[in-house]
Amino acid sequence: LELAGKDEEAREEWEVWEKKYDDSVLYTDARIALAWNYLRAGDWRRARATVDQISEQSSWASTDARVVAARAVLEFAAGDIEACLNELEAMPEPNATSTYLTALCLDAQGEVLKAAAAYQEVFERYPESALRDRALYAKANTFLKGGAYRSAAEEFAMVAEISRHPELRAEAMLRRGASFFQEKNFEEAVPVLRQLVDVYPESDAAARGQYLIGEIAMATDDSETAIREYNRVLRDYFEHQVAASAQYRIGRCYEDLGRRAAAVSAYETVVRGYPLEAEAPPAAYLAGAGLLEMDRPLDAAPYFQIVLDRYAQQPADDAVGVFKTEEQTEVVEAALCLLLLSSHRAGDLGQLSGAPNLMLQKMPASNSSWRADALLLAADALAAQGRYDEALASLEE
Repeated sequence: LELAGKDEEAREEWEVWEKKYDDSVLYTDARIALAWNYLRAGDWRRARATVDQISEQSSWASTDARVVAARAVLEFAAGDIEACLNELEAMPEPNATSTYLTALCLDAQGEVLKAAAAYQEVFERYPESALRDRALYAKANTFLKGGAYRSAAEEFAMVAEISRHPELRAEAMLRRGASFFQEKNFEEAVPVLRQLVDVYPESDAAARGQYLIGEIAMATDDSETAIREYNRVLRDYFEHQVAASAQYRIGRCYEDLGRRAAAVSAYETVVRGYPLEAEAPPAAYLAGAGLLEMDRPLDAAPYFQIVLDRYAQQPADDAVGVFKTEEQTEVVEAALCLLLLSSHRAGDLGQLSGAPNLMLQKMPASNSSWRADALLLAADALAAQGRYDEALASLEE
């Protein structure tokens, strides 16, 4: 079952077997196989418990290469690189697994060249290992992370050519294209990405590759072509995670072309179609800003409110302003200011002095121009309603 890639079914069979044949001479070997099954599934808790039990119950097994390697994997997964390397030093003799783990540790420590050499050793010394292709792919990644884009492209080309795993070939093609992209070598990037989409159209890599073709068009200021490429993402991969980004980018392209109404429509589609994605709040903000420029303040206001609802978290002390980044803080201040401006232009004084004004009072003080403009708008609304003391307090701030 495991050789057929049916790990989950195999796991159930191992668990049944160990209960039924706990006195078998093969019991420890079966337990080791089960531990590795847990490791492949990422079930670290059960894997560690099984490995610990094996080491406690069998003295010979505690130094078995498979058990030592399993302990090393667990330490690496826990982020303890030194402990992982210590375990690997206790290996009876190096093998594909221990060499690959050593490479991972060196990579994590920033020893890029040493890591690349260790990955290459796995590839050359253990050609029959299941880790062979992964090692060559990981080596290519070290070059990509290190900014050696030409070398990365060459290594990924080799992975795409010789790997025995279609998903790895597809990912290698994507990363080869990305290496050319990082090098700003767009002429070589596009054909590689086109080939990826043609050969592996159903793959996750193909969706990202098609999106990257749009990014290349955008990077070369060809907004018309970029829109067509992003629309292909929406046509063929509308449920993929890059779809929201593609729709958002279409809006930016329309803005570059000076087509404000089309841009607003694209942003509104992001908000409606992908409300939980990271692109939704900035799309809502830009939709609101566009509608405000088009003199549609009543239509703009709800979009600014979406930004506030998404970013402006309210902690237990009833303050406002717990933001993940400084950029989010600025976006919230801008959205609040433009929400007040929308209400002002619509003549809705009640909205001006209502919930948005209350939120303005609860937000932390800042010296931003957005806050200053918001305070002026709030003061104007309060004065128009005869609430002069509150208006004065707003002006003094």
